[in-house]
Amino acid sequence: LWKSWIRYYLPKMRSLHFLIITLGAIVWSAAGFVPTRVPLRNDFLSTSTSSHIREFGVHQGKAINRPPSVLKMGMFDQDDDGDLNLSDRFLSCLPYVLPLTDGDQFGRFIFMRIPPLKVLDQILVGPFVQLDHSIPFFGFGLFLALVFLSRDTSLSRGVRFNMQQAILIDIALIFPDLIGSAMSKNTPLYLVEPATNFIFYCYAAACGYSIVSNLAGKTPRGIPIISDAAEQAVGPF
Repeated sequence: LWKSWIRYYLPKMRSLHFLIITLGAIVWSAAGFVPTRVPLRNDFLSTSTSSHIREFGVHQGKAINRPPSVLKMGMFDQDDDGDLNLSDRFLSCLPYVLPLTDGDQFGRFIFMRIPPLKVLDQILVGPFVQLDHSIPFFGFGLFLALVFLSRDTSLSRGVRFNMQQAILIDIALIFPDLIGSAMSKNTPLYLVEPATNFIFYCYAAACGYSIVSNLAGKTPRGIPIISDAAEQAVGPF
C-alpha cells in the first residue's frame, strides 16, 4: 500500500517540497554571507596614515576604489585564480548529479527525435535517474546535503562553489516544472515541444560547461546570473 501511495503522490509533492527547501536554502545562504566591514574615516585617525595606505588604499583621507580582489579582506583566499587542484576536480563534478537527474525529463522530445542521444543519456544519467525513482525523496535528500555541505569551510572553496551552483541550477528547473504541471494536457504540442527543448538545452549547457571546466581544473564561473549568485552564497571564505 505504501509503495502505491509513494508512486501516486510523490510526483505531486516533489515540486512543493523543492520550493520550500529553495526558500530555506536562500535564507541559509544569505545568512552565511556577511560582507567585510569597510573602514570609516574615523578609523584612519587611530593608526598611522602609511599603514592604511598600504592596507586599504587611502590617500588624503579618501578611500581609493579598487576591485575587491585587490583589498586584503580575506576574500577568496582559496582558489583565487580559479584553478582546482587534482583531488577537487572530481568532487566538484559530483554536485551536478542533482540538476542532471531532475532536468532529464525535459529531454524527452529530443531523445525521441535523436535516438543516439537517448542511448548516451541512459548510459551517463540513466543510473542516477533510476536511483531517484527507486529511492523515495532521493533528490530531496541530495538537495539538503548539498545545502549544508556548501557551508562546510573544511571543504575547498572551489568544491563549495560548485555545490552552490548545482543547487541554483536545480532551483531554476523548479519554475518550468511548476508551469508545466499547471498547464492543461490539451496544450498544443507545437508549443510544448519547443519550450521543453529550450529548457533542456539551457540546463544541459550549464551542467556540461560546469563539468568540463571542473575536469579541466578551472572553476566554472561563466554562467550568467547563477555563477554570481553562487559566489555570494559561498561567502568570502
